[in-house]
Amino acid sequence: MRKSSRVMLWLAMAVLLGSLTWLFDLLGAGGKSQQLRVSGTAVSITADRAGHYRAPGEINGHSVDFLLDTGATSVAVPAALAEQLGLRRGPEVQLQTANGIGRGYLTRIDQVRLGTIQVSNVSAVISDGLGG
Repeated sequence: MRKSSRVMLWLAMAVLLGSLTWLFDLLGAGGKSQQLRVSGTAVSITADRAGHYRAPGEINGHSVDFLLDTGATSVAVPAALAEQLGLRRGPEVQLQTANGIGRGYLTRIDQVRLGTIQVSNVSAVISDGLGG
């Protein structure tokens, strides 16, 4: 195969991949919206380009950035953040995560706020295995 033919083939593949990426972004995760409801109050959150739902909020009056997992069964707080917020570690529990089995500690959060939704006395888990 001649050099010019190889260059044209690589260029065509790059254009195809770029077009597919653009199409996926247009039709895919970016722009999806989820609504969270608590006692009639709703907050609408749009997914980022990676399909994650992120939103600013508060835990016990301290500003935090939430990563909302629509399949999660409880509120999980990274250990470093829990320490900053002064959350107390309760009994140790075993956690089943996408990365396998981990350990965590039960805790209570006095108040969680996300947009106009505010919930008090929230059961949560402090997890050593979570990043920031």
